[in-house]
Amino acid sequence: MKHTSVLSLLLLLGTSSANNYQNVALRGRATMSERIADLYGFASNAIDGNRESNYSAGSCTSTVEMANPWWRVDLLESYIITSIIIINRGDCCAGKLNM
Repeated sequence: MKHTSVLSLLLLLGTSSANNYQNVALRGRATMSERIADLYGFASNAIDGNRESNYSAGSCTSTVEMANPWWRVDLLESYIITSIIIINRGDCCAGKLNM
């Protein structure tokens, strides 16, 4: 089965309220198995802090269709992560994450 995924990711660090959370992914390094060859889909787009879910706006990432696609972020330091927010593609194709 082939999979393709489009996502935006926020890794949040904090202890008391949503106002105190810090997105530690912003300073991380994102990589992926292989991106779609277009002007958008870079792995780093998923951690740019922008929650825009329209792929062509440039704040999402997308892998090519393959058997076991992957995406990951190196936070470059150790953190206690209290929340992870994944925002799926909003313009179309949201079901691709379920393939």
